[in-house]
Amino acid sequence: MEGFPNNTVVVYEGGGYSGCLWEYNAFLVDRDGDFVDLMSSGHAGLYTEKDAVAALVGGSPSVLEGYNAHQVHLGSEESVAEFSEIYNASLVLHILNLVVVGAGYAAKDLKVTCGTCGGSVYPDADSCIPVNMVCDGGIAYSFRDIMCEECASARRCDECAEHMDEPIPIDDESLERVCGFCKQLPC
Repeated sequence: MEGFPNNTVVVYEGGGYSGCLWEYNAFLVDRDGDFVDLMSSGHAGLYTEKDAVAALVGGSPSVLEGYNAHQVHLGSEESVAEFSEIYNASLVLHILNLVVVGAGYAAKDLKVTCGTCGGSVYPDADSCIPVNMVCDGGIAYSFRDIMCEECASARRCDECAEHMDEPIPIDDESLERVCGFCKQLPC
């Protein structure tokens, strides 16, 4: 696709709600240089390759006029890590899953970092989860961090399935992780 490097996801502000939030949109320029609409919505959605090329300013892929765009170079761990730090965890995981499921990329090639242990994890539902929910104003909320399944398991109570802020020690008798609330319940 003219004006964009191959293996690049472009995330941009599509439609939005006055005073509340933006509907982030994304497209992919795949391995072959073809445009793939990952998600587009609203009045400013770039639904086609023609729309995306028309939005370029001066032929520079780093500037999409009025779209507050960000490029993610899929072959660069640094670029994917930066993307993970800038945007909320739910959006990051959703877009990377669209790249894997919708465009045939391998999840093992798109690693994100666990915000708890710092390890690399694959961006899929089995390997990591979004955590640390915060309000974004109004009724909107988002998750700020990504946690690997190993860290999440260490914080999940085996009795009530609630997640705790700190790891739950394994009980010597039951060999399960039981939170303080469940330990107080009568048997």
